[in-house]
Amino acid sequence: MEPRAATLCKRCQLLEFDDAKAGGEVGVTENGMEFLVLPMRRYTMLEDEFPHLLHLERSAWGGCEFCALLRDTILKRAND
Repeated sequence: MEPRAATLCKRCQLLEFDDAKAGGEVGVTENGMEFLVLPMRRYTMLEDEFPHLLHLERSAWGGCEFCALLRDTILKRAND
């Protein structure tokens, strides 16, 4: 059984790890070595306020599993 893909918000979809889906192509050097070519992507910045992290909380409640993981990890580390 294949693992289920995580549900991600639009912001977290920028973290796509499927190279082909992200527009990746195979490049070849002059001496025949293959390498991955990825298009430049525009990243956005998210500013949130600790300790509530309301932006991450809202996105997590909206179904983004990465925002939930990130928020939980930040809060856990702050309490360690």
